[in-house]
Amino acid sequence: MSVTKEKIKKLNNQLKKWSKEYYDNDNPSVSDQEYDAVYNTLLKLEKENPEYILEDSVTKKVGGSVSSKFQKVTHKYPMLSLGNAFDEEDLIKFNKQIEDVTHDFNEIEYIVEYKIDGLSVSLIYIDGKLFKAVTRGNGIIGEDVTENVKQISDIPEVLNKKVDIEIRGEIYMKNDIFENLNRNGNNFANPRNAAAGTLRQLDEKIVKQRKLSAFMYSIPDSINRDIKFQSEAIEYINKLGVAINTDYKIAKNINEAIEIVKNIIQLRDKLNYVIDGIVIKVNEIKKWAEIGFTSKFPKFMIAYKFPEETATTELIDIFPTIGRTGRVTYNAKLKPVRLAGTNVQAATLHNADYIREINISIGDIVRVKKAGEIIPKVLGVETKRNKQIWKESKICPACENELIRNEGEVDQYCFYEDCPQKNIAKLEHFVSRGAMDIEGLSIATIETFLNNGLITNIPSIYKLNDRISEMLDLPGFQEKSVNNIINAIEKSKSQDLDKFIFGLGIRHVGAKNAKILAKRFGSLEKIVNASNEEITKIRDLGEKVALSATNFFKDDTNKKMLKQLIDLGMNLKEIAAPISNKFSGMTFVITGTLSQTRTFFSDIIESNNGNISGSVTSKTDYILAGSNAGSKLEKAKNLGIKILNEDSFYKLLEKENHE
Repeated sequence: MSVTKEKIKKLNNQLKKWSKEYYDNDNPSVSDQEYDAVYNTLLKLEKENPEYILEDSVTKKVGGSVSSKFQKVTHKYPMLSLGNAFDEEDLIKFNKQIEDVTHDFNEIEYIVEYKIDGLSVSLIYIDGKLFKAVTRGNGIIGEDVTENVKQISDIPEVLNKKVDIEIRGEIYMKNDIFENLNRNGNNFANPRNAAAGTLRQLDEKIVKQRKLSAFMYSIPDSINRDIKFQSEAIEYINKLGVAINTDYKIAKNINEAIEIVKNIIQLRDKLNYVIDGIVIKVNEIKKWAEIGFTSKFPKFMIAYKFPEETATTELIDIFPTIGRTGRVTYNAKLKPVRLAGTNVQAATLHNADYIREINISIGDIVRVKKAGEIIPKVLGVETKRNKQIWKESKICPACENELIRNEGEVDQYCFYEDCPQKNIAKLEHFVSRGAMDIEGLSIATIETFLNNGLITNIPSIYKLNDRISEMLDLPGFQEKSVNNIINAIEKSKSQDLDKFIFGLGIRHVGAKNAKILAKRFGSLEKIVNASNEEITKIRDLGEKVALSATNFFKDDTNKKMLKQLIDLGMNLKEIAAPISNKFSGMTFVITGTLSQTRTFFSDIIESNNGNISGSVTSKTDYILAGSNAGSKLEKAKNLGIKILNEDSFYKLLEKENHE
C-alpha cells in the first residue's frame, strides 16, 4: 500500500475516534487544536491525492451521530459546520476569496460574534409557541430535546409575537454553574461536556436544576423575512424575547474585523462562559447565496480558532490513580491557576517515564496547558526548584498491593482484582455511553451506591430493582430519577453484543475489537468458548488480543460474573454468525454503482466469513466493481487483483458453494 494512502486511512480513523468522543460521548481526549491540526493534515493530503480519498472520510461529514434515546428529526435546512482560520493570514485569505466572488473590494462589512463552546440547537416555533427543539446531530438529522429545552429560562415557550419561525443558536453552561456542579459530586471535564450531557438527560428535572443558558443568533430563512443583515437577525431574535449575545461587533472591512478579534482574545478569560473561537460573517445576507457553500460549510463565514493556552503554577504534589485495567496514571496537584475559563488544580503526568523525561520535582514552577478545555497536561518545567525529589510509587494507593511493570511496557499496573479504585473505574466504564449506556449512573452516583453498599460489582447493578426504597432514602434521589435509572438498567439488558464485550473492560479489547469479535462469533457463548488460535486468526486482531480475551473468559471469577448476568436476564442483541466459511480469509473491496446497495453485497460476503475493506491494497483478493468504479478499479488493475462484476461474483459464490 502507498505510504500516503496508509497515512490518509490512519488519520481518518483517528479523527473518527476523536469525533465520536466529542460529539457522541461528550468526552474528548484531545484538544480542539490537536484535532484541527490532524484534520488539516488530512485535508491537505486528500487535496494532493484525490484518488486516495476514502468514501467515509471525516472531511465529508458534519457533526456527530444521532442518539437512539431521542426521536430523530430531519432539519428543514442542514446545520453545517464552519471552516476554520488559525491566524491573521487565514482571515485575509478568507476575505480575498469573498472579494473574488462579489468584486466588492475593501467594501465587505463583517459581523464578529463569539463562538460559544456549547451544543448547537434549532428551535422551531409555530404561531409563536415552541413546537420543537432539535440538536445538530449529524447536520441532517438531529435529536428532539424539546422537553429539556423548555427547562432553560433563556428560551421562552411563547414568543412576544405570533410567528412561525426557526431560530438557531448554542446552549451552554456558565463557568460558575459548572464549577459548583463539580464541587457537588459531579465529574464533568468542562462546561461544554456538562451542557451536552445535561441536554441529553432523560429527566427534565435534572436539566432544570443544572441551569443551562442559551444564546440564539441565526434565522435560517432570514432572506425570506426581509431581514437584510445578520445583525438585524440577531436583534429580531431579541425582540421575540429569546436570549442573544449582545457582544457582537460590526467591522467595515477585514482589517477592522482582525482588530476586533485581537481585542476579544484579550477579554476571553473575563467571561463567565467559555468561547472556543470567534465567528466572522459577511453581514449582508443577500450576498450569502452569491458567495455560496461547500458540501460541509458556508463560504461567507469562518471560525477563528484560538491558539493553545498555557499557564505557569507551582507543582504541589504528584500522586498515582488506578484505572479499570489496573494501569497507573500519575497526576499533578497544582496551586490553583486560571486557565481556559476555569480554575485548574490538577493535571495529568501520564506515567513514570514521562515524569522523568520532563525532569520535574515537587515544588517546581511548571507549564500547564488545557487546550480545548479538556483534561490539563503538565508540559514541562518553567523554573527548577528541586524542593522534593519525586520517587516512583511501588505500592497501589487504593489497596496497598505491589505495583507491577511488565517487561517492555512503560506503564505500571495493580493486578489485585479487588482493588477499590479499579472497581469504580470498571463500573464507570461498564455503564458508559459507548458500552451499556445506562443513563443516570454517573461516577458520583456509582460512588454513592458503592459507599452505601447498594452495588459491589457489575451483576449487583442488575439487582438494584430490589433496592429502590434504599435508593430513595439517599439525599438527592427522587422517585423519577430512581425510576429512570431502573428503566435504563432494564433497557441495557438487550444492549448490542459488541457494546457488552467492550463494557467488560478486557485489556486490548476496545470498541473496534469488540465489534470484530461480535461479528465473527455472533453470540456471547461462542466468544466465551473461542480458542486462542481461533481469535488469533481473525484479521485485525492477533495474538495480544486473543491471549487477553481467552484469559479473561477462562478466569473463574469472570465465568461466575457472566453466569450471574445471564441469570439476571441479560439478553444481548446477537449478531448473526457466518452461515459458512466459503470466503474465509478473503478480502473484498466494493466500488462503483451496482444493482443492489453495497450493504447487500457486504452482508453476503460477511455472512460467508469474508472481509470487507474500504481500500485496495496488495492484500485485497477481489474487487467487486460496478459502473463508474473510478480510481479503485484502476489501482486493482495495476496490482493485478481479480476483478468481479455482479455475474462473476455470483459465480464465485456458487463455485465456493460446490467446493
